[in-house]
Amino acid sequence: MRRRHPFFRAPVLAAAMLPMLALTHCGKKEEAAPEAQAKATTAGEASTAFGDKAGLLGGAAILPSDTEFYLGSVQLKKHNEAIKASNWWKNVSALIEDKTPAADTSNSSPEAVESLNTLKQLWGDDFFIAGAAGFSESVGILRDFNRFYNEMNFRALMAGGTAGLQPGMGGGMAAGPLMYLQAILNDPATLERAGLLVKNIEIFPLMIGIKADDAEQKLAKLIPAKAIAELEAKKIKVTDHKTADGHSFKAALIDVSLLIDEEMQKSSLDQLPPDISEESRKMMEKLFADLRSKKMHVAWGVVQGQIIFASGKNLDHLKFAADPASSLLASPAMEKIVPHKDKDLFAISFLNEKSMLALHDDQPIVPMLRGVVSAMKGNAMFGEAGNVLSAQLDELATVEKTAFGHQATDAVGAFWWEKGMQGVSYGGLTPKFLVSGKPLNYAGLLDQDKTLFGITYHGNPQFNMELRAWLEKLFGVVYVGAKELIKAGVAGAQGQQQAAMFDMLILPTFQKVYAADKDIVDKGLGAETAILIDLAGVTPPLPGVAAGEDQPFPRITTVSEVKSRAEVAKGWTTINDTLTGIAAMLGANAGGGAAPGGGAPPSLIPPLESTEKDGFTTWSYQFELLSGDLTPNSTLNDKHLILSTSKGAAEGIAASLAKPVADSVDGCVWKLDLGLVSELVEGVSANTPNQTPEKAAQLKQALQWIKPFKSMQGRVFEKDGVWQNTFEWDISDSVSID
Repeated sequence: MRRRHPFFRAPVLAAAMLPMLALTHCGKKEEAAPEAQAKATTAGEASTAFGDKAGLLGGAAILPSDTEFYLGSVQLKKHNEAIKASNWWKNVSALIEDKTPAADTSNSSPEAVESLNTLKQLWGDDFFIAGAAGFSESVGILRDFNRFYNEMNFRALMAGGTAGLQPGMGGGMAAGPLMYLQAILNDPATLERAGLLVKNIEIFPLMIGIKADDAEQKLAKLIPAKAIAELEAKKIKVTDHKTADGHSFKAALIDVSLLIDEEMQKSSLDQLPPDISEESRKMMEKLFADLRSKKMHVAWGVVQGQIIFASGKNLDHLKFAADPASSLLASPAMEKIVPHKDKDLFAISFLNEKSMLALHDDQPIVPMLRGVVSAMKGNAMFGEAGNVLSAQLDELATVEKTAFGHQATDAVGAFWWEKGMQGVSYGGLTPKFLVSGKPLNYAGLLDQDKTLFGITYHGNPQFNMELRAWLEKLFGVVYVGAKELIKAGVAGAQGQQQAAMFDMLILPTFQKVYAADKDIVDKGLGAETAILIDLAGVTPPLPGVAAGEDQPFPRITTVSEVKSRAEVAKGWTTINDTLTGIAAMLGANAGGGAAPGGGAPPSLIPPLESTEKDGFTTWSYQFELLSGDLTPNSTLNDKHLILSTSKGAAEGIAASLAKPVADSVDGCVWKLDLGLVSELVEGVSANTPNQTPEKAAQLKQALQWIKPFKSMQGRVFEKDGVWQNTFEWDISDSVSID
């Protein structure tokens, strides 16, 4: 028998460079030592709205107000000590020690061993990673590079594909990469884009800070004089650097021309195909020249007890605030988390508006499609199709930017421990998909037993229209592309006939069903919707699957507000009649006679059953394999439409909707129960045909590490013109892990 108790405080560090997930205790807050309190008061000086808490907030109190990105721990040493009291961590540590071999330092120099030991000592106290002024520009260039890479990657794939599609090519796909390279090198416009990216890209203006006792001595051990001498021996110049505010650093200048020397450049240029144009060759020479002209600066030093590492194209961003009143903490965005300053914080974050927009890509699909179309335009057989699609992509790009474009504001977040993990953020990307301020009638549905995932919100009609326009245009591009490929002769004579048949029979049917569905959404349904996945189902009898209550079975349900039941019924009648007619035609063509009266063969369209309960009408198909919690159905009354894979789930939700709404919230609420994820994995694993006792034992051991992490829930809403996100995560420790 096992008992459970709340977790001790634990650090969950989201920084990409130093990830850690830990479990801790949520008991009485520990008081800082008197000397620590004195230091905090001295550093904070009550010169910001954070008062004497400013000194506890790490790098945010010493970085300048023009910092564009910040993620830092708070009181990590205290949380790190608390983690050692959790049984989860004790078991994890024991496993790591058992499975991880000891580091072999027998061939390492004494300086290297000392440096490694010092690095280990640094873990456990506060740290931060920050993007200085200019960070957003670097992120934007990286986003542009990612778009270019996606385009070129799909261009390479399509270059081989188009070669293989041509009649008589057979194994010609092997020539694709060479054809792609040749096309790129003889495409001045593409080379110019690549050259511009190389010219603009620079090392990010970053700073990393690690708080440490005896910081000066530890830094000297991390980067000893011998290491500096080795850098200088490689022609990497190391100098003393004094910041504008008087802090002393060591700085290393790394010249890319030392990494890519003239001989390497000449060798690369000599390998270019001899038949490329002179213009392209000159562009490649300029690209190499721009790359070799790059310089990177790296600096290290100590500021207010923190070891600081910095990087950038120069060191102009290496500066610090004179006091908290002129630091990042004094920015208007950061002041939004002041009400949480007395909580048991473990991290705070900040990202300015420009960086937020640079990280967001409003062109997720078009660059890849441009790569495909570019390869087609460079192919004699598919050139005309490529030209037609190129114009289509220009139209799609405009629609895509509208659908995926966002507005943003500076974003700030605070995270703390209180019966698990909690957090709040202010600002960031505007959530276009929802409308805040309207009460949520479906929020209570997320609290039903065994809910694995749930979300509910009032949809934004404008965003829905933009997203639908994008999807319509995207499918239009695919349709035009298929037609152009058939016109080019890809599918031969039969392809032309099949395309004509598609246009005559399938396309009108699809358009009719789509139009009816659109009418249901636009005219029949309201804005509020809920999506639910639960594990309350009982596995029904299925071939090769163990049935029974001990096997969790997922049930998927959507709930929508009804605006006009008549419009919903009208649209569904159109869809059902259309699909029934198609099924009858397919059944007749397959040799099966139609049912009496011209209906569809029962083998293709199972009969519908209608039932009444709690004021709802439920329609479900009757089919041999459909039973119990695998009975897709539509449940409707004048106010709600429920679509579910389980008749039992729909009936349960209908009963809940018949009750008065309790406390109402607005915005968007969501829930994800990670504890049920392990239950689902165990259930699926038990039904795996090749499951063995050994595999089951291994899975059980692996799942023990995630079982302490329970339900997560959050809310997105707007208040006083500012978008907010709240977050709670129930985490509990086990006394023992069997």
